[in-house]
Amino acid sequence: MITDYLDVIISLPLFQTFTRDALRSWLNLYNYSIAEFPPGSTIFNEGEECRSIFVILSGTVMIQKIDSSGRYFNVGEAAVGEIMGSNVMFSDHTFYPLSTTAITNVKLLSLPRELVIKLCQVNVHFLESLLRISSGKAFLLTKRLNEVTVQTLKQNIARFLLKEADAQDTALITLPFTKKEWADLLGVQRPSLQRELKRLEELECIIVRRDQIQLLDKELLQRLADE
Repeated sequence: MITDYLDVIISLPLFQTFTRDALRSWLNLYNYSIAEFPPGSTIFNEGEECRSIFVILSGTVMIQKIDSSGRYFNVGEAAVGEIMGSNVMFSDHTFYPLSTTAITNVKLLSLPRELVIKLCQVNVHFLESLLRISSGKAFLLTKRLNEVTVQTLKQNIARFLLKEADAQDTALITLPFTKKEWADLLGVQRPSLQRELKRLEELECIIVRRDQIQLLDKELLQRLADE
């Protein structure tokens, strides 16, 4: 019953200019839902289609990114009052770029696209708040994803170098492709790859020589690969 959660919902900045009766009426006209997730359960996975936005009514969730090897990287946490999916649902690419998992017991208010559009039409404050929250969330997530991408790039480079050293049975490995092709495989631009290789040289664990790379410190590379 939505009545059980109205006080919590009305107290959130996104809904604070609605009256209890007005909000209850709008919610009851559409297929809203309230879902509960125990700790450790998946709320949505990266790549799933976004059909609703979620408002966290209680609990905390972890936002995660999956790298090319299937490993999860924690991007950040979201707690009571925060919104998930608003910057995806109205984009041309309506698939989640991230995954979320419940850290604690979580209750979510799910608002379908049609209801969100209607609430924007009938309440300017809701529209302005939704845009402000979505923009701020997108900025913070982009910033954090950039940090995670750099970390992931370092790990992937270290893993590749160690794997090639074992396969070629030498600490002086010959690259099986150009650096441009390597960057494409890693999903980054060549300058990003070059910067990361330069950082590894500054750590004195490799020396880059045209199409060859000399491994100087395998133990350090292994630690970087395992971070």
